[in-house]
Amino acid sequence: GLLAQRNAESRRRAERAMVTIFVGSAAGFALVGLSSYKSYAEIKARQQAEAEVRRAAAQIEDLYNNAPCGYCSVDKDGQVRAMNNTELAMLGYPREEVVGRKLFTELLTPASGETFRRQFPEFVSTGRIVDVEFEFVRKDGTTFTGLLSATAIKDEAGNFVRSRSTTLDISARKQAEAERDRFFNISLDLLGIASADGRFKRFSPGVTDLLGWSA
Repeated sequence: GLLAQRNAESRRRAERAMVTIFVGSAAGFALVGLSSYKSYAEIKARQQAEAEVRRAAAQIEDLYNNAPCGYCSVDKDGQVRAMNNTELAMLGYPREEVVGRKLFTELLTPASGETFRRQFPEFVSTGRIVDVEFEFVRKDGTTFTGLLSATAIKDEAGNFVRSRSTTLDISARKQAEAERDRFFNISLDLLGIASADGRFKRFSPGVTDLLGWSA
């Protein structure tokens, strides 16, 4: 009878131990599962955030490289440090032949190169130039007129680091202006251009020839 009682008590203890082990194992698995899910969720969120950053960076790079105007940066020595696809296409150069290899003046006619060398120190000092015309030289030797505006990037100490400039090809506008000038100069009619206040800004030669008034 005592043996049977002890066997029954042993079974009860074994059953309690098994229940304890099962509950503990289940709790452990639950904690591991919860931890794994949390880690998975964190990894997934980080991957999504990284994907968003990559998409934003790609959009910015696309905007820079394929903008309707040229973008370019030069350092304090006037060497080209960055140039977008638009300006490279204007000039007819591949990137590897320009960026980090050419001075900006090497992309200009001698006269425009001299203008750049004369104005660059002032730009470094003031940090801004607006609508300056330069004659650019393409790789094939042809030229075009570019309208350049730029601001300076400076470090915390105020030292010039590099420029950020935009270039617009205004060759078509210059050609239209030349045609207008030619038309003005050869016309026998009385032609004039006036501002909104009614004051004349320009006359054709016919005004002087027929009316006797000088410009």
